[in-house]
Amino acid sequence: MYICHRKLIEKYTINFLDIKQMKNLKMYVNGKFVESKSGKWIDVLNPSTEEVVSRQPDGTVEDVNEAIDAAEAAQVAWAKTPAIERAQYLHKMADGIRGRYDEFVRLLHGRR
Repeated sequence: MYICHRKLIEKYTINFLDIKQMKNLKMYVNGKFVESKSGKWIDVLNPSTEEVVSRQPDGTVEDVNEAIDAAEAAQVAWAKTPAIERAQYLHKMADGIRGRYDEFVRLLHGRR
């Protein structure tokens, strides 16, 4: 099964880093946001205040292997996608990121 790049684009442009609500981050593997198989978490700290701002999954070797397998499978379909179409997806992702510029600034400066 491969990652459907259209779903990936939609996910990142519609709900890219919902900073106000995100506390427990997830890994994006095979078209889904998932937690680590370990069930363990790593605290993410604001470096200027040392406040815990979120938690990220403590990924395992099994998690990594699953992600690699999914990426290799997805590459087959992505490689068959015409370059102009791949560029359109990447531009759409970049537009989504630019559209959330103020949120990134607040995140990076520790303001919510």
